[in-house]
Amino acid sequence: MSIKITIAALCACAAALLAAPAGAKPCTQADLAGVWSLTTVSAAQPEVSAYYAANPVEYVRFSVDGNYAVLNGRERLADAPAVNARLDAAIAAGTGSRTAMGIVMNDPGELILMDGGEAFEGYMCAVDGDTLVWTQTDGSPAVRKVLARVR
Repeated sequence: MSIKITIAALCACAAALLAAPAGAKPCTQADLAGVWSLTTVSAAQPEVSAYYAANPVEYVRFSVDGNYAVLNGRERLADAPAVNARLDAAIAAGTGSRTAMGIVMNDPGELILMDGGEAFEGYMCAVDGDTLVWTQTDGSPAVRKVLARVR
């Protein structure tokens, strides 16, 4: 990793922590494990804002082995077992949004979403108990997500 990229990542991590709840810390893979629900999203790109306006519900599941799955739409589900069942069905059917992909965490707080072995999106993330804040890394469109753990 070049010095320029490292400095940009550190600055982005600091910005993510500033935008996160007061007790937040850089997230680790262990912090991410489980099911999360989008509570707020802000995006600089009009098409991203339009997508989330049309699909305001997003569930993300991270597994301890580094995989993740995302389900977007309009329907709210009751609890984590309901989200897991829907994600499992989407993966089995080969449908859904960004299912069965991987993550890479080079450093705490640096979350790289992978698709077919290639980096797809990069975020700086911070966690405070059941609140997760993602801020897209420098050089990417400005997106900030706040997610809550689903039980």
